[in-house]
Amino acid sequence: VGLIPFVITQVYSSSLRETGNTILPMIASVVAVIVNFCINYILIFGHFGFPQLGVSGAAIGTVVSRVIEMSINIIGGSRNLYLKDAIKMKKVPFDTTKEMLKRGLPLLCNEILWSISIALISQSYSTRGLVAVAAINITTTVTNFFMIVCYAMGNSISIVVGQQLGAGEIERAKDYDLKMVFMNFIMCFTLAVVLFNVSIYIPQIYNTSVEVKNLATSLLKVAACMLPVISVYYSSYFTMRAGGKTFLTFLFDSGYTFVFTFMAALLLTRLTSLPILIIYILVQCVDIPKATLGLILVRKGIWVHNIVNDL
Repeated sequence: VGLIPFVITQVYSSSLRETGNTILPMIASVVAVIVNFCINYILIFGHFGFPQLGVSGAAIGTVVSRVIEMSINIIGGSRNLYLKDAIKMKKVPFDTTKEMLKRGLPLLCNEILWSISIALISQSYSTRGLVAVAAINITTTVTNFFMIVCYAMGNSISIVVGQQLGAGEIERAKDYDLKMVFMNFIMCFTLAVVLFNVSIYIPQIYNTSVEVKNLATSLLKVAACMLPVISVYYSSYFTMRAGGKTFLTFLFDSGYTFVFTFMAALLLTRLTSLPILIIYILVQCVDIPKATLGLILVRKGIWVHNIVNDL
């Protein structure tokens, strides 16, 4: 159920970001994280008179937060002048339509496959029991909050670099991109240090068992160490999108996530008896080669392309 609003959200938020309207998607993301955090706190552990639903409570929190995020993006998208003009257009040249589909369909498929992969990874973790589910959910919610800066910088890369490419300023686009990738890394590294040091305190606000709190603390420390790595491959992802290399983006993002990250989580949870902390560490480490590959692609400039010329 949560997959449908998630995909719709990605479509609307992508349209808003590409037209420079980054504030609304950011607000929607922040609201979704807060809503998810509150509902998880209430329903997983049964606060304020609500029943203790455990995994079902986490699922409800995810669905509700995604519906709210989708609603904010739809309202904002419908008021966006660019989208209004696009809707009013009665006829679009065939060549333009063909080029738009060529660039847009891989991104649509990417969002769908990526969301499915993330759901399957979460399901794999859930086979380790309720303690693992609760700790993973706390980790995901808190990490998403700290990742807002990374998302915002990635969107900024897509907009700024895309504008320079469209203007034919290829060398300036490369220069801006490398500087913004480095800036994103430094900002996420700083946040990682903060998250690592406060990871012992955050789980304490939850009324849950000591086992869940200790596991969540350990998972948060792992997630904190991965923040700089995540910033690199997110920056690489948005760089390739800015250059219109959408099929490469599809392979790099959701293709890699499904084939390597999900399969690692699936095999480790099904074929081994390793504790969830070790499995989480190993699955997270799968993204290190992804970040390395992304940095290589960015440095080589394989993403450089002027979409405006094609249109």
